[in-house]
Amino acid sequence: MVEDAVSGVKAGRDGHFGLVIGVDRGRNREALLAGGADRVVNDLDELTADDLLKR
Repeated sequence: MVEDAVSGVKAGRDGHFGLVIGVDRGRNREALLAGGADRVVNDLDELTADDLLKR
């Protein structure tokens, strides 16, 4: 799942989604990681197909 809010990232982690990607829209990287994001990007164009297949 892809989410930009920490609460959404936590919900994805709690919901046992296979891959949780946080989108940092400004100084939120550490909070997204702490909330359970597997990976944090600034923009979705940073993701590759390989990123989406990794677990």
